[in-house]
Amino acid sequence: MIEKIFKLKFFLKFTAIIIGSIALMAFVLYVYLPKPDRTRYTDVVASFVTADDMLMPVFVAAEAIEVIVIIVVIALISVFASHKIAGPIYRVEKTIECLLNADFARTVRFRSYDQLQCTAEALNTTCRKFGEKLSAVSSAYEAFEKERKETENTSGSLEKLKEKIDIIGREIKRFNF
Repeated sequence: MIEKIFKLKFFLKFTAIIIGSIALMAFVLYVYLPKPDRTRYTDVVASFVTADDMLMPVFVAAEAIEVIVIIVVIALISVFASHKIAGPIYRVEKTIECLLNADFARTVRFRSYDQLQCTAEALNTTCRKFGEKLSAVSSAYEAFEKERKETENTSGSLEKLKEKIDIIGREIKRFNF
């Protein structure tokens, strides 16, 4: 589940991009539009005519710059966001590979700002419990084998082996997923 803080940060980043692009466009318009000499009325009127002629090219240039800046910023955010996603997935894959090789001691560690902390804790708990249960079954089987070898061809050996088999059965039944 995505945390509220993560959603807020994500929203604020994109809001900042939009506000920044509007500010950039306003700055470009301010810089390139003519500024009249306010001492005479005729200069002010002439500057409006000049501004009208220049408004469309300046506006197009400002929009082009804005689009380029937005594309670059979104590309950068996408690269960083993909690393935030790919890193945890890579770590989970490596932990699963260790599980397949019966290495239950390996734990998943995420960076403090990764959003999958709950998933890491759940996977680590699952690995630990699975390892404990498998170890219990293995210990019960080893005890069974030891008892089988010790009690071969002795009286009461069948009862002792049945008891060990029951212990193995109980340990296996503890594997409830």
